[in-house]
Amino acid sequence: MDEATLERIFEPFFTTRPDGNGLGLATVREIVEQHGGAVAVQSRPDAGTRFDIWLPSGEPVEPQPAQHGSDPAFLGAGETVLVIDTDRRRLLRYEEILAALGYEPVGFTGLAEAIAACRAAHARFDAALVCHLPGGSSLDLAAALHDAAPALPIILAAPSTRDLAMPSLKTSGITELVHHPLASAELASALARSLVSSATSGRLRRAAGAA
Repeated sequence: MDEATLERIFEPFFTTRPDGNGLGLATVREIVEQHGGAVAVQSRPDAGTRFDIWLPSGEPVEPQPAQHGSDPAFLGAGETVLVIDTDRRRLLRYEEILAALGYEPVGFTGLAEAIAACRAAHARFDAALVCHLPGGSSLDLAAALHDAAPALPIILAAPSTRDLAMPSLKTSGITELVHHPLASAELASALARSLVSSATSGRLRRAAGAA
């Protein structure tokens, strides 16, 4: 790879393949960093590429709940997160995870109710979490939410990224992907990135409007 490509290989959605989604290496780095490790890469055109992954050694330790051990930068400050999952018991569990991370979850089991809530008060929600639904309907659900609230950052929880195409993700308004079932640390960092990105986009839109 050349230097320009090498600098971007860990960016979510960046890919050099027509059929790629740009999520593989981003996911690898996320997993390695969650385990306290690091990833290094060396590459030259026509010479090949080498990846080195370092992970800490030692006895396994019991993971600590995110609310006690998470970096404060990745914890919420009362932001409101819309959550959609058709399974009510699972929805309640995910609402508990979000509350433990410092967010105010508002759960829905139906798309119509979620869209109505978005349209009734555009500024009510700071982010949305769409949980995995079988048959690819999660993308349709996210797209419908995006139509109702175009500025709302949407996080999709999916068991695999293998069947998710980048164009579909972008048109559905999805800004972040996390693994399903949810893990607190991964969700916390995805929410933090989404909220920072959303705030930056909002400032740029206001500046453009003022100009």
